[in-house]
Amino acid sequence: MTLTVQFYTILSMTLMGIFVGVAVDTYGRFMHPSRWSILLFLSDILFWIVQGLLIFFVLLKVNEGEIRFYIFVALLCGFAMYRALFQTFYNYFLTVLIRLIRTVIQFTLNVTRTIVVKPIQTFIRLFIQLFAFLGSMLLAFFLFVFRIIVTLLKWIGRLIWSITPEYLKNQLKRLAGFMKIMQNKIKKWFGRV
Repeated sequence: MTLTVQFYTILSMTLMGIFVGVAVDTYGRFMHPSRWSILLFLSDILFWIVQGLLIFFVLLKVNEGEIRFYIFVALLCGFAMYRALFQTFYNYFLTVLIRLIRTVIQFTLNVTRTIVVKPIQTFIRLFIQLFAFLGSMLLAFFLFVFRIIVTLLKWIGRLIWSITPEYLKNQLKRLAGFMKIMQNKIKKWFGRV
């Protein structure tokens, strides 16, 4: 390995150490609740596998994957450099970024609620009220027409009844009595069942 490749390897591994420090703080900010769980354990293992794969990928690109002792020293130095020099600034930056993202998301949700959701809700309410109003008007119209038809039928029935001969009226009254008796018997029979 040439001196230039070794220099690039040390430099890239130092930067990867800084990156690992940033990744650890970011991951710890979002993923470490106060209680231990199997999901947290599995995500920790997955996190470190991903970090190892990223480091090896960078190493593969820089020096074709040759592992030497100074690579681990460079990683450790980069991680220590991050902890000593950049951690406070990065945590402050991360806090500000999280607040900014929350504010943007809240603003977007409020704007969406105001511009999209509330007009749709208002339109739906108006549509339902209009539909209910039209339905009640239509029902009132049909009830009015039904009452007119029933009243006309009553008048026609009275007119027909008034011109019906007396012997036919007596037969119809007997038939009505017979129908009433049958209706009562059917009700009793269904009452027993």
